[in-house]
Amino acid sequence: MTRTLSFDPVTLPPEAEAMRSRVRAFIRREIDAGTFEPGLGPGLNRHSPEFSRKCGAEGFIGMTWPKAYGGHEHSFLERYVVTEELLAVGKQATEPIGQDPETDLPVYVKTGRFGPYVQLGDPDPEDKKKKPKMVSLLKGMAPESMTLAMALKLLELPRLLGLDAEGKEVRAYLGRYGPYIKRDADSRSLGPDDDLMTIQLERALELLAQEKTRGRRATAEPLKVFEKVEALDGADIKLLKGRYGPYVTDGETNASLPRTIEDPLTLTLAHALELLEARRNAPKRKKKAKKKAAKKKTAKKKAAKKKSAKKKATKKKT
Repeated sequence: MTRTLSFDPVTLPPEAEAMRSRVRAFIRREIDAGTFEPGLGPGLNRHSPEFSRKCGAEGFIGMTWPKAYGGHEHSFLERYVVTEELLAVGKQATEPIGQDPETDLPVYVKTGRFGPYVQLGDPDPEDKKKKPKMVSLLKGMAPESMTLAMALKLLELPRLLGLDAEGKEVRAYLGRYGPYIKRDADSRSLGPDDDLMTIQLERALELLAQEKTRGRRATAEPLKVFEKVEALDGADIKLLKGRYGPYVTDGETNASLPRTIEDPLTLTLAHALELLEARRNAPKRKKKAKKKAAKKKTAKKKAAKKKSAKKKATKKKT
């Protein structure tokens, strides 16, 4: 007779749950800042000295040591939670969620500097310029809930929708500023009710038939909105597409996104607040006084004295 063991689910104490929320926010913040690359961390062969220093400053090193020796006197369970969260992020970046049945290449779900994405295959160690295919997750998708089927659908992008009446291909893309459809050089952004993964040729042709809005008179829809931000007393933060690139605004301060952010839609609230704060604290640029052009002093040329040839007196013959 076989006996089965059963264990009741463990409920963590409030301080351990608070530590979990704290370390997750820390990891998200460091990923956005580019300090932490998932895959680097405890239990792995590689390490990041800068990230280790950040962990120490946050209090994640020497957690259970007495305060008299520079520690923080946290419980062993709290230290376990921190280790668990760091390992979970590292595991996510190093272990595939499955294989592509057509190519037999591994499929990964990773989180990079510009947000979560899926990756097909591994980098070629002999050819560093050749990179595996990567596609960002769509708005509303979470890395932890990504399945192999969903990842393979993303990796099909850009998706061929069909041919128009003239035999031209119409495709659906996920671009830097969001999803759009394209036919030759003609493109249109998807509407708020359109789904990149399910849009059909008929709807795409409707969008392409619409007049393309241009110029400053056209009211640009926000790429992203953080509503009722508590740190700004309930004000909204909008991500907009400007003439010189994407930027965030709280209605009073505008802050451009760094060029290192390839996909503005991956911008987080924490990063938006940091950009606005940095812009508010930036020293005001002083207008440079126009320098008057200095008059060139022209050296007066001294008139060269003409040498007069002396005529020799000829003696008269007597």
